[in-house]
Amino acid sequence: MASGDGDQARRHRRQRPDRRRPDWKPLSATAAGTHFPLSLPPYSSGHSGIAAVWAGILQDCFGTEQVSFTDTADAPNAVGVTRGFTSLSQASQEKADSRLYAGVHFRMDNDAAPAQGYRVADYVYADALK
Repeated sequence: MASGDGDQARRHRRQRPDRRRPDWKPLSATAAGTHFPLSLPPYSSGHSGIAAVWAGILQDCFGTEQVSFTDTADAPNAVGVTRGFTSLSQASQEKADSRLYAGVHFRMDNDAAPAQGYRVADYVYADALK
């Protein structure tokens, strides 16, 4: 998928934020509090891109992005936490932001991925779902 293009990621040859500053402890951790480093290239954010594909396809199906809903987290440090959203793009953006706070991606990784994801969503909707 475009948002998870490994060739593009390797071209940027950057380390993830948690590897650039070993003394920094981002929010990504197991339930036991152990930080988990990731080995994939950071650019672009796969989670952020997939969230945008999800939001984009639902926007195309519903004809609006103004869909209110709640969702419950299953992350080890947030089990049972419920979040409310007033739009699909709000949820997608929160997913992208979470990757920044977790120390997995830089802002530029998260900014590039949703644009890719929305383009993929429009393509899939127009060519496969209509």
